[in-house]
This record gives sequence, structure tokens and C-alpha cells, in this order.
Amino acid sequence: GREVGGMANLLSAHRDMANAAHRAEVAALWGVTDVPSKPGKTAVEMFDAVATGEIKMLWIACTNPAQSMPDQAKIRKALETAELVIVQEAYGDTETCAYADVLLPAATWGEKEGTVTNSERRISHVRTAIAAPGEVRADWRIVVDFARRLEQFLQPSEPTLFPYENVEAIFNEHRESTRGRDLDITGISYALLDARGPQQWPFPKGASEGMTRLYEDGKFPTANSKAKFFDARYKPVAEIASAQYPLRLNTGRLRDQWHGMSRTGKVARLFEHAPTPTLNMAAVDMAKRSLSEGSLVRLKSRRGEIILPVSASDGLRGGQVFLPMHWGSRFVAGLGMNALTLPTFDPYSKQPELKNAAVQVEKIDLPWQFVAMAIEDDEQPGRALAGLHQLRRHLNAFEYASVGLFGHRHEGVILRAAASVPLSQDFVAEVDAIFGLNETESVLAYEDKRRSVGRRLRIKDGKLAAVRLSGDAMAKDWLRDWLAEGMSVAHLNRVLLAPAVKPPQGFVPRGRVVCNCLNVSESEILACLNSEAAQDGDRLLTLQSKLRCGTECGSCVPELRRMVSAPLQEAA
Repeated sequence: GREVGGMANLLSAHRDMANAAHRAEVAALWGVTDVPSKPGKTAVEMFDAVATGEIKMLWIACTNPAQSMPDQAKIRKALETAELVIVQEAYGDTETCAYADVLLPAATWGEKEGTVTNSERRISHVRTAIAAPGEVRADWRIVVDFARRLEQFLQPSEPTLFPYENVEAIFNEHRESTRGRDLDITGISYALLDARGPQQWPFPKGASEGMTRLYEDGKFPTANSKAKFFDARYKPVAEIASAQYPLRLNTGRLRDQWHGMSRTGKVARLFEHAPTPTLNMAAVDMAKRSLSEGSLVRLKSRRGEIILPVSASDGLRGGQVFLPMHWGSRFVAGLGMNALTLPTFDPYSKQPELKNAAVQVEKIDLPWQFVAMAIEDDEQPGRALAGLHQLRRHLNAFEYASVGLFGHRHEGVILRAAASVPLSQDFVAEVDAIFGLNETESVLAYEDKRRSVGRRLRIKDGKLAAVRLSGDAMAKDWLRDWLAEGMSVAHLNRVLLAPAVKPPQGFVPRGRVVCNCLNVSESEILACLNSEAAQDGDRLLTLQSKLRCGTECGSCVPELRRMVSAPLQEAA
């Protein structure tokens, strides 16, 4: 025991000396006497400190904690508690921007210059593609400007510690900080990158090229030059299932969305594969709760709840449910899916345990249905995004609501909602105004005020332009497809105002889009698979040759393979 304890103390002392030496190197590089020896707080710890008053100001850049952090009720309370919240953001409609006392417009990827490093350690010089609009500036310039102004108050007679005039100066300082380390890039410069293209690190001064493979000589940057392996012991999840919360919630990604959807949430075609926030469950768990496809459920954890439609998934075992990580309060009523997750974090990486939470699912009856949707035309580009922004103010008027985009050739916006009792006529009229459904000449209308049922459809140039269904929304799916396809309604007459689940005769709804690149739908793929041409040979190759799906980016190929391998009668 003494030997082990002595070795631990020796390793601890060595680590402290190494850290002290590194701090001294950084301090010398920056021209200061010392840098803090105590590590700063990570994200979860930081918001805990705001809640206790230890931290009073937050400056948030390049992240959206009011969507991405676990236990959203606690995060948003902290944002409200903080005395000053500064948000540095390229998109002014993210959830966190709503809490900003100061909002600084930051340049996005194509509007700024710098370097990026890919997963094979290859550094590229990225140049500005388009000029940043208005008062937008790159992140480094915002920070340097603020730092210099702060210097005028703290040390007005001292030379600036922030002498950077361009991104190359910042890169050169970063380059110097790598000297003598295993990631040494002192041999790389902007001039080299511009002349020879992207280069791999390490690339020390005097080298002719970067190293393709690390540690080929078997020497590692440790005291004894040997690699160190971390023996990670199994540790159970922080929150186990119980009688009250019997299901395990896992979170993850959708194929076509990214993080909190601050960018991808503005592209209509990216909603076509997964159009709305949906909870995936195993069929056996749905049967136990008398749930059918599309039933609304209340998904609840010890921290919060959210109401969503449910869908059966053959990729889940009983006792598990899955909810995509992307859906925040900009797209669904409530605080978003991270209202459910827990802030327990790994002691080493400090990463929250977002992949497991104990939850319960119960069926909820919200009989009053509401759907409003519109498609933009060439004369009014951007109307869909404007409608999306306006509709977000109305999400929490309903017990369940989601808002999103749809369409491929033209972009549309859609609000899906439900409530236990009808909403007021004044509210309905307010939503109608967003879609231009309060006009008289071009709008078909049916209203049954006694039953709180109504339908309005705006016609433009013989085509559907906007639809509102209240009380019942049975026709929502085929009307959405009719809108998206831009088909004439001249022959439909009264069918447009009928509460019909089935579309008019001869119209086949396209359904979910599987290949977004080439706009190929599930119904088209199934029809092709059930044709004579797909009975023999390579069925995937038949799909790709006839419909071209899966021949562009390839992200739909795994789903195409599953559809190809399914029995024909199931596909039908």
C-alpha cells in the first residue's frame, strides 16, 4: 500500500511540475507573469455556479445552451438569474438569443478567414467566400476589440496584450505554442499553405513535410516514452429505470439535421425525411399502452416533460425509447427535448450523460386538432422563414405543437398542434393573418362555430397557397402534399372543404422523402421495388439506375438497403 501511495504521490508531483512548466511557457509567450493554475469551470459546472451566484455574467459564443444543455429548466433559470448575458451568435433566432442582454452579430463560416484541421490532422487555409453583412464581424475581431477596450481601464499605460491585426497573427502565436510538442507546427505558415495546399501536423521547423502517421517510432510524449492506456471501469448509468419511470430514453441524431438546427432548421428539404419531432418506441411498448402510429403521448422524466407523437421502430428493444437531440423550443411547445435529460457528467471529460434518462410515457387525448400551412411562391421569397419565425410565438398556446418547414421546389411552413379544448376565435384569426387566410376574395372558408370546426384555403393562380384546419385535421397529409407539388385545384370543387382522410381519386401522396438530394419519396421507391424490373438481379442497383436515389451524397443508401432487403409483401 505504501509503494502504491508513494507512486501516486510521485505521479501527482510530476504532473503538477509539468503543469507549472507549461503555465510558465504560456505566460512567457503572452508576456504576463503567470496564468491561472486552477482550471476553469466546464459547461454544467458553470451554470450551477450561476444558479448559486458565484458567476454573475455569461458570455456565450458558438453554442446554444438553451437548447443543447441537459435539464433545461435549470439552464433557463440560470440565464434569467445572471446579471448580464452576452451572446455572440450568427443566427439571431436561437433559443439562447432570447436571454441575451447584449447580442453581438458574429460572422459564419463562409464570411471569415482562418484555418481548419480535418480528422486526418490536415490543416487548410480557408478564405472568405462572401462579405459579412452589416455590422457582423469575425469572432476573433469581436474579442480583440473588447479586450483592448478593457485594457484601457485596467492598464492604460501598458502595451497591449492583444496586438493581433489579422488572423495570420493569431495563427502564428498558436504555432509558437506548439514548439517542441507532439503537435509541433512551427514549420507551417500561411505562405506554405497557400503555395502547397493543406498540410498534416506535426510539421516542425526544418521539416520538408508533415508526418503521415503518428508515433511510428513507438515513442510517445510521456515521461518514459510509453503510451498510457486508461482502464475505464464499467459504471452503471446515473438514473436507472423504476416502476414510476420504467423506460430508458436515448437521444441521438437525425440523418439530415445538425445539432440545434440553427442553420439546418432553415432549409425546407431537410425536414422531408423526418418532418416533425417524434418519439420512437418498440411496438411491444406501444401495444402495452394502447398506442397507435401518430398517437400523442406525454413523455416525462424527473426534470421535465414534453408532448409528442409516437412512432413504432423495429430498431428498438422493449423498454427503450429514442428521441432526436435536435428539437428545441423553437420547433416544439415546451422547453424542448433536453427538458428531460439529466446534468450528471463524466468526471474526466465532463460530458453530460445525455444518452440515458429514466422516463414514463402515457397516452394523452387532445381532441381539438389544428394545422396551418402555406407554400411560398417566386413573388414572395423568404415568406416561409418569416412565417416560421412568427409561428414560434404561438407554440405554447397549445398543449402540443410543432412547427417546421416542408417542400422541395418551393419552401413551405407548417404548424401542427392539438389542445384539450378549442382555442379562441381571436387566436385562430391571428394565425390566419400570418398565412394570408384573412383575405376574402381568394379564400374558401367553412366554419361551424358550434363545434369549433373550421377550414380555410387560399387559392392563387389556380393552386393552393395556404391551408388552415381547426377542430379536425383529417385532410392534413394529402393537402400538404398538394401544396408541396403545386398542383391545380380547379377540378376539386367542394372536396377541398371536406374533412376527408383519403385524397381525391387518382392522387397518390408522395409521403416521406428518402433521397433528399434527388427528391425521391418512399412511395416511389416501393413502387419501383414491386415492379417487374426489380424482381431479379441487384435490386439496389435497379433503384439507383431507375430513380437515381442514393447516387449523390449517399446518406440514404443504408435506408435503401433496408428497404431492398425487406420482403416484398411488407414493402407493398
